[in-house]
Amino acid sequence: TSGLAQRLSRLADELAARVSEVRGLPARGPIARGVMSRDAVVQRIRERTRQEYPPGEVELEGELLKRLGMIPAAMDYERTIYELLEEQVLGFYDPDARRLYIADWVPDSMQPVTMAHELTHALQDQHFDIGRYVHHVQGASDRQTAAMAVIEGDATAAMMDFTLAPAGQRVTQIPNVESLIANQLQSTDQARLAAAPRSMRETLLFPYVAGFGMCVREMRDGGGYAAVNALLRRPPESTEQVMHAEKLRARELPVDVPVRVPAPLAADHRVAYQDVMGELGVWLYLVTALGDDAAREAAAGWGGDRAVLLVPHAGVTEVGDGGVR
Repeated sequence: TSGLAQRLSRLADELAARVSEVRGLPARGPIARGVMSRDAVVQRIRERTRQEYPPGEVELEGELLKRLGMIPAAMDYERTIYELLEEQVLGFYDPDARRLYIADWVPDSMQPVTMAHELTHALQDQHFDIGRYVHHVQGASDRQTAAMAVIEGDATAAMMDFTLAPAGQRVTQIPNVESLIANQLQSTDQARLAAAPRSMRETLLFPYVAGFGMCVREMRDGGGYAAVNALLRRPPESTEQVMHAEKLRARELPVDVPVRVPAPLAADHRVAYQDVMGELGVWLYLVTALGDDAAREAAAGWGGDRAVLLVPHAGVTEVGDGGVR
């Protein structure tokens, strides 16, 4: 209703100054916003996905994951992604429209903390133009996940600092706060997330859990939010850098593995889809066979990779948009 929309918009106005102070990022202008229903928010996310991904590319991404044994062969990958997002979304900031979308179905008790998270994204964008990090590029998933880890980790830290401020505390003062966030997110009562394959669940939560851990780690090292600002200016290049402080400090770049068809298959196969899995993806690939500890130890030796989905020429149909089936 218009009354609810006005009330939520006023709440956003009231919170913006507090979030700006807690996060240390002054607003450089008004934050455009709108109040949307769950259906409208999900529709907006679908539209953005269609804009970002060429037709058929999400399906090919899912096929690669199926061939690697990371999701069930019978899964409708695209539908599952949308179902997870529909269950999880509590509002979102659109960097292309530079607009904050407030969810009208979130309980009143959760609105302030939810808005604090999304308002942080708006402030990030005003200062650091975060939109340049979020556009899909085939073959760059690991780098983009690493950038999202800064964006979401920072917003999660600011959200917690906003919550702790009345008690005079900061997130860096809370012992084991990273485990606290991880446990909260993992123990969610969201049925679809709980039922999702581990590879999808961990990838979805990584920017919030590992990204939060990275941001708090950098803040504790003495830089405060200034250290996070530096990461927003120059995000990590890989999930390896997010997961390992020494790799981030050294800015150890991934080895660029070229996209190619192996010689024995070159005559009759072509590349339909390719991506970099990164340390996160390699761990999730290995964990299905090795278990957590051995998989983490093996993946920690990651230097670079390229996962390539090959199809025989005879099985390829060109479609008008330049994609393949």
